[in-house]
Amino acid sequence: MNMAAIDISILSDPIQSQIYLQSVMLGLSFKMLLIGVIFVLFWFYFSATPGKLLFKSYIVDAATHKAATKLQLTIRYFGYFISLMPLGLGFLWIAFDEKKQSWHDKIAGTVVINHKPLI
Repeated sequence: MNMAAIDISILSDPIQSQIYLQSVMLGLSFKMLLIGVIFVLFWFYFSATPGKLLFKSYIVDAATHKAATKLQLTIRYFGYFISLMPLGLGFLWIAFDEKKQSWHDKIAGTVVINHKPLI
């Protein structure tokens, strides 16, 4: 439902407001799940998202620099939420880390490199 298209009078009714809020949250949850599936599938098949592919960056196992496992990539996705929780500090961490790893990379044992992964 488009915010501009809602009747403002429903916001004064608590039940209608709750129904509207639940529908918005359901829509957002579905979109986040869909984005998550797209990210993980790109990681599984290309070791990168479209943006990383554009810059020739790939997600690999931190220890071997070979392709990360599907388990590592799945853990990395859920680690995104940990990186985001404290005001995105897990992403900002990249600037200060010697290996340029974010928190979700550290949790999953992955690293982003700027060349093709080893075979």
